[in-house]
Amino acid sequence: MNTEEELIEKVKSSMYDEEIITAINDPMSTPSVLLAAVKQTSSQNVLCSILDSKQLTVEVFNKIFELIKNKNYPDVEAKIIDSPFFTREMYNYCINDIFDEVIVKKLIESRYATEEAYLTILKKMTSTNTYLTLLSGSACTNNVMEKIISKNPSSEVIDGILKNPLLYSSLLLKIVEYCYENGLNTTMEKALTHPLMTTATLFNIIKTHSNFISIYSHAIVKSPACDKTILELLDPKYHSIEICNSKNATPEILIKVIKSIPESNDIKLLINRILENPAYNEEVALEIIERMKKNPSIYTSSDDQFIKMIEHPVCTEKILAGILMLNPSEAVEKKIIAHPLAGKSVSASVILKKGYLTDNDIDEFFSINGITSEDIINLITSHNSEKNLIRALDFPDIDIKLFKKIIDSYKYSNIKGFATKVLEKNPPEIVLVELIKKTNIEDVIKEIANHKNAGLLVVDAILVATDKFPNDKKESLIRLAYELKRKVIAQIYNIEKEENVTEILRKNIEDGLSTMLWGPSGVGKSSRVLEIDPKATMLILKNGMLPEEVIGGKEPNGEPGEIYPPHWYNILCEKCIKEPDKKHVLFIDEFTNVSDTIKNLVWEIIGNRLVNGHEEWPLPGNCSVVVAGNRPEESSAVRLDNTGGVMPAPLHNRIDSMLEIKFDIDEWQKWALETNPETGKLRIHPIVYSFCIAHADKVMFTEYKPDVVTSPFISPRKWETLSKAIYSAEDRGGELTHISDSRLMSILGENEISNSFLQHYERLPIDMNKIENGEYTENDFPSVEDKLYALGIIIAKYTGNEITIEDFIIECLGDEYLSIYKNMVNERKAVLEGISRTKK
Repeated sequence: MNTEEELIEKVKSSMYDEEIITAINDPMSTPSVLLAAVKQTSSQNVLCSILDSKQLTVEVFNKIFELIKNKNYPDVEAKIIDSPFFTREMYNYCINDIFDEVIVKKLIESRYATEEAYLTILKKMTSTNTYLTLLSGSACTNNVMEKIISKNPSSEVIDGILKNPLLYSSLLLKIVEYCYENGLNTTMEKALTHPLMTTATLFNIIKTHSNFISIYSHAIVKSPACDKTILELLDPKYHSIEICNSKNATPEILIKVIKSIPESNDIKLLINRILENPAYNEEVALEIIERMKKNPSIYTSSDDQFIKMIEHPVCTEKILAGILMLNPSEAVEKKIIAHPLAGKSVSASVILKKGYLTDNDIDEFFSINGITSEDIINLITSHNSEKNLIRALDFPDIDIKLFKKIIDSYKYSNIKGFATKVLEKNPPEIVLVELIKKTNIEDVIKEIANHKNAGLLVVDAILVATDKFPNDKKESLIRLAYELKRKVIAQIYNIEKEENVTEILRKNIEDGLSTMLWGPSGVGKSSRVLEIDPKATMLILKNGMLPEEVIGGKEPNGEPGEIYPPHWYNILCEKCIKEPDKKHVLFIDEFTNVSDTIKNLVWEIIGNRLVNGHEEWPLPGNCSVVVAGNRPEESSAVRLDNTGGVMPAPLHNRIDSMLEIKFDIDEWQKWALETNPETGKLRIHPIVYSFCIAHADKVMFTEYKPDVVTSPFISPRKWETLSKAIYSAEDRGGELTHISDSRLMSILGENEISNSFLQHYERLPIDMNKIENGEYTENDFPSVEDKLYALGIIIAKYTGNEITIEDFIIECLGDEYLSIYKNMVNERKAVLEGISRTKK
């Protein structure tokens, strides 16, 4: 038996691999023998035997590794990689020195393999085998697979990527793009139907390539990602079969196919496919029936399809009734009537199949208890008449579809009356829109806009409809639309409602905001303030007033050196202290008519809420300031400063709210009909009122002329003054006592308006007894002014039988004045009711 020394000596002296290998494999071999063998030869056979030896140590292993560096020893290198002594450092060295497919496979399968190592391998090796080996490795990530794709691999490699369990869906888009660019149709279908394919990826690729659908439609519909969104991208004209074969089709998609495909006998085949689709339901079936109605010649031999529809699990009575309306064969008709689901709708369809319907037939149809809106739609479709449409409106279960059918089918002359009947049924907004499309009558559109269900859809419909009208009416309808829009938005956002300037002023006062009222004399600035706060503290500014009247100062009997607040301030503070929970108004009037000195004193009060700058004289916290004034063109009393302005800029900036008081004839008429609580009479005398409503706002103002100071300036205030004068004359001498012409001219001035009123004033009075007795005739009221005069007096004075008055109006004034009278009566009642509620 050889000793260690003898074996080492044999190795050192041998020139043949077989002898060295024999020494290595000797039972007495040791690591020293192996080291001697490494030093003696670099033969692959010898080195492989050493690596297989049970005596292999780390030292020997490292020696061998160093020996084979930079040498083409694939067999040795393969054993080194498989050895337990193989380290990460050695692995990294090997990765950078690859030259053999076997070694590559070993490195890929090594426990030290990483994504980075795989990417390094890809830089050196570009064969299909390498790619497939990488794809089977445990460290194959999406980055590695993406890098492989960039190497322009074969379809076999792409198939391998699709089979890789580590594949992410985000990489599928690149694979699809690669297959598309390289014409890999078979692989493309595998990619499109891959379980990881997402709808977003599929949608993206379809949108990117215009002809993608035409090439891969069969694969697209098989994809698990092919939902409704994708199917809707397919044109039913060219891909109807694929769509109907798709398990991902929805009822909506199938209906789109039915509506879109061209007319041909192929549709029968398509309907069979639809009947087999899981998405087939009642709605789809009814659409098939609608399609058959349009082209009955195509379905003359459709008994087989009718029977399939009848026997299908989703069959309903609506489907049975619909098929019956298509005039099927006698065999199919019998099958329908005998069907267990056949009920009221089928009975209705039996009636509607008649070519001509008598009144008795129509009565029988509507008497069927349980008919549906679809049954009535079938009636309108096959037997359209104005009478049937009106009866259809009375159907208790009327829905949007029936509403639309009724409106669309109306082709008769009484569109206004028809629209009124539709609105009485409280239709939803979408029906109101359809009604607008149907009419070109302005009054009808206004009636629709005032409906409680009118919203933003109606607004848009009105704006579109304006193109049917001439310019004068178009502008009116546009205003109507935007008024409705403001109303709807106010409801949506809970916007505070201010019906007029008075309401805005009221809210400003409640919130403690200072307010400036602009407007001509007589327009009602003071009256609006006093309406809100009848006990408002008044500071009336005027030329020549002393500063002490505004900001206080010394008093004749006061203590020497003492200054005292102004009188108005004491009154205001007393009110505010007495009623701390109420907002009190400090009303500063005629602000624009005083000198800059007085204006600056007022600025201190408004801007800093201090009187004379005294911290101890602040405006009370529950006090709101309202200022009133005119513009230069509205009054000759306006004082301009050296810059041509009427208000100092600092004060203008400190006033919280500016309100323009514009005259509103409707608002004035409401106010005129109120009863003055002090006198018990109307605020405006009936003769004055009737004149003003006859001429509206044309007589409420005359042009202000600063250079003509001798002629009065007519304003609403002047009409109130004139009313008081007429009332006073009647109090002195009775109802038929008139003021003199000269006194009238002194109030109104001598102008066209006053001359016109004088003629109106001298008309014969309206005798209420003659109205009661029917003694008046049409000849007693020849002109429009006469008629309106009569209405004005009646509304103000008459308290008798309203039927008598209406008869008088129709006979003596004309039908058109009856609506005017009713509007005036309603206005008067509303005013009186409002006053009554206020008193309570």
